[in-house]
Amino acid sequence: MKQVIEVDLDSSSEKIFNVLNNLEAYENLLGFVDCVEALEPEAGIPCWLVTLRAKVGPFSRLKKLRMARTEEKRPEVVRFSRREIDDKNHSDWELLIHLEDQGDNRCSVHVEVSYSGRFWSGPLQSVFNSHVDTAKHLLQQTFSAGGEDL
Repeated sequence: MKQVIEVDLDSSSEKIFNVLNNLEAYENLLGFVDCVEALEPEAGIPCWLVTLRAKVGPFSRLKKLRMARTEEKRPEVVRFSRREIDDKNHSDWELLIHLEDQGDNRCSVHVEVSYSGRFWSGPLQSVFNSHVDTAKHLLQQTFSAGGEDL
């Protein structure tokens, strides 16, 4: 599964980058991110324990991932990738954010969410899409107000 989210925001790429380069912000931004807990950095690389939750009707699925910031090119690119330390074979999860400064305090944000596992389905896609719409609205609301706290 690979999903792309695109949104234009009324803020500089630097201000937006300062929010989106920390996974803890996504707890308030993406509805399927239930909880984000900062972990001790590994070899200087920031890491988090991320709990994902998807609810479809009366059913709920919970997934815990250990994520690390694996790329950071301020203020254009940030990438978070699944980095488990238990020596088991896990599906890949990745969150890649590209920011493009448009001038006049405007920025285009391009977010790719990818998952290599086999448990993606039509109902989960619908849940994901609703969270994407909410995230776009929250980002626009946050940055149009001149803020940068989620």
